[in-house]
Amino acid sequence: MANVLVIGDNLDSILRVETALRDASISIVTASSERKVLEFLATHHVQLVVADLFLNDMAGVRRLREINQEDPHLNVLIVANRESIEERDSAVRCGAAGVRETPVRREGLLTSVSATIATRSSNDLAYRVCDLQAHAAARWARAVVSMIDAPKDPRTIKDWSLLAFAAAGTLRNWSRTAGIAPRKSLLFGRLLRTVYLSEDGRHRPENLLDIVDLRTLRSVMKCAGFKSVNQFPTTIEDFLAHQLLVTDADCLIELGHAIEVRRRQSLTSAHAHDATAKNARGEFDTRSSSRTVSRSR
Repeated sequence: MANVLVIGDNLDSILRVETALRDASISIVTASSERKVLEFLATHHVQLVVADLFLNDMAGVRRLREINQEDPHLNVLIVANRESIEERDSAVRCGAAGVRETPVRREGLLTSVSATIATRSSNDLAYRVCDLQAHAAARWARAVVSMIDAPKDPRTIKDWSLLAFAAAGTLRNWSRTAGIAPRKSLLFGRLLRTVYLSEDGRHRPENLLDIVDLRTLRSVMKCAGFKSVNQFPTTIEDFLAHQLLVTDADCLIELGHAIEVRRRQSLTSAHAHDATAKNARGEFDTRSSSRTVSRSR
């Protein structure tokens, strides 16, 4: 059963809309204060808001905009005075999905409500799928970047799971949801680690990858989109631009964010280590000076 929130400037306007929607196969909740409206939207899944608001003043416009900020995808159906053209224009500018004129006719209002709820339901499914894929892409990216810190080349998904602190099955699910085969994700991470640790080409890929023969190394490079070992990129940016293992734009964007976070964390750790070492040297020099003074006395 769909949840419909009915709001208005006063109890009479709310009752008018509630009466028109009564006995329809929907769950009706009413609210008059701005605080109650926003609280309900934050804690409940609402398919539609029916608002009988006077939009010619700032209070009505503000309330409609606050609803839009709370849930940009939530449809709002406005009940407006027939003569108030400005009010209807204000509703559309503020993001209203439609406008019904007063006096409220039950059949017309129910038709608009049913059509708007159906649109919301189909959009909800699309949004949930997109959100799921985006969430998986973010988790996938963080898991892939964790391979950079591996003490040795992670050749299996089990090795990868120990680095990402996630089960092997979880990594497979994240990869598939993000639209990437798990084995491709593993190979991509191994090559990313190789580029990251190569220090601008000072270390050759074969010295960082646990591959025993040159033929297998060439096959790996070809699978990733590189014709030879000599053409292997020396920077992260060049690698991401030319590799063929991961082509999804969202995954590459999330990967860029994850790499940037790791770089900042590395710089912070390096600065903290330098500061600790400097303090330790200072304490050592102070103690040495104190001992020298004591001996001179």
